Amino acid sequence: MDKPKYPREHLHAALAASVPEWLEHADLLEDLGELVDQVFFASLATEEGENLRFHVVVAGKKKLEEVTDTEWPDAIPEQEQELAWTVTRIEPHRVDPKALVKLAGATEFGRTALVLDQRNEDGQLWIFGVARRNPRTNGGRVLVVSTSAPGAVSVYFEGRRIMRYERGLLVPPVVDVFSEAGVVTRAIRSSIPEFLARMKNPIFSPHNVGERVFLRLVRGMRATGHGGSVLVLPAVPDGEAAPKPKYRLLRADVLAVQAQAYVDVHTERFKAQFGAEDPNEFPFERWKQQEDVAEANLEAAVDDIARLTAPDGALLMGPEFAVLGAGYMVTGTGTGKVLDIFEASDAEGKRVSEKPYALEQHGARHKAAATFVSQSGGFAFIASEDGPLKVLVRHEDRILLWRVELPEY
Repeated sequence: MDKPKYPREHLHAALAASVPEWLEHADLLEDLGELVDQVFFASLATEEGENLRFHVVVAGKKKLEEVTDTEWPDAIPEQEQELAWTVTRIEPHRVDPKALVKLAGATEFGRTALVLDQRNEDGQLWIFGVARRNPRTNGGRVLVVSTSAPGAVSVYFEGRRIMRYERGLLVPPVVDVFSEAGVVTRAIRSSIPEFLARMKNPIFSPHNVGERVFLRLVRGMRATGHGGSVLVLPAVPDGEAAPKPKYRLLRADVLAVQAQAYVDVHTERFKAQFGAEDPNEFPFERWKQQEDVAEANLEAAVDDIARLTAPDGALLMGPEFAVLGAGYMVTGTGTGKVLDIFEASDAEGKRVSEKPYALEQHGARHKAAATFVSQSGGFAFIASEDGPLKVLVRHEDRILLWRVELPEY
C-alpha cells in the first residue's frame, strides 16, 4: 500500500505531466507546493460549524485580468480570444490557512475563486481579490486549486483536472465524458441531429451546446440531493407504445427553444465581429450583453428541468432536447433482457472492465436505467444520493458505463 503523503509531494509530478513550463519558475513552484498544503489544512477547518469548499486561482507570471480562453487556440487569434476572468481586487493579504478560511466565505463554490499572485516585492503568494470565471471559457492557462470536501484537494489547468488528492493519496483520473470526444459525446450529438444541422455557420457556431446542456442538467440533478435519473430516447414511439410519464410537460421544446436562441445570438455575434471593417469600432459590449442574456435564459431553463428529477421515477427526454415528462417508470424491469454492462476507463470505451458490472448490487434506479438503455438504445444518467454519478450508453451488443466527475469550477 502506498505511504500517505502531503499534497505538495504529488504536485511536481502533476505539473511535469501537464504544465511542464511552470517547472521553470522555481520560486513559484515552491509557493505552489506550500499553497496546496495550506488549502489542504484549510479544508479541515470549519467556519460557523460548516465545512469549507472554495477555489483559489494562480495566474503565474501574468495578471489574471489579462488571461484569455485557450479552448480554440488555432481557430481564433489570441488578441480576439475572450477574457477568461473578471477580477475584484482587494488590499493584499498574505496566504495562510487562517486567511483562506476567513476569505473563503467571500467566494461561491463553483463560480468564484480567491486570486493569488506574486506581485509583492517578497515574491511570495498573496491574496489579491476574488475572481469570477467567464463560463464560456476554460479559464485559460492558470492553475485552480480547489477543495470540495475535508482533506480533498484538486488542481486544474485549462479546465482539466491534473491532480486530485484525498486521504493522503492520489485519486486516479476519471474520464471527462462531456469534453473528451468519444462514445458519450457522440451519443449526445446523435440525439440532436436537426439542432446541429440548423447551425447557420459551422465556423462560428458553438458545437458543444449539447454537451453543455446535459452537463448542466446532470449537475442540477445532483444538486437536488434526492438522487435521480435522466433517460434519453433515440426516437419517440407513437400510439400505444408512446411513453407515459406521470408528469407530462405541456411543451416539450422548452429547452430546445432556449438552446436555439443562444446559438443564434452567439453565431451572429461572431459573424459580425469577424466581418467588422474596423475591429476597434465593433460594439462588443452590446453583443456580449445579448449573448449573456440568451445564455442565462438557457441555463435557467436547464436548472428548472433538472429539478424535475427529484420526484420518484425518471426524467424522460427525447430527440432534439425534447423534455417529455417526469416521474417516468421503466416497464420490463426484472423481466426484460438486460445487456451486460462493462465499466469503461477511456472515452472511446476501448478499455473496459474484465468482468460485467455487478448490477445486482445496486437498487431499482440502476436496474431501470440498464433496462431502458438495453431496450431503447438510448442513454441514461444516474445520480445516487450518496454515490458517484454514472452514464450508461448502449454500444454495439453491450452497455458501457462511465463514472462522471463534475467539474468543481
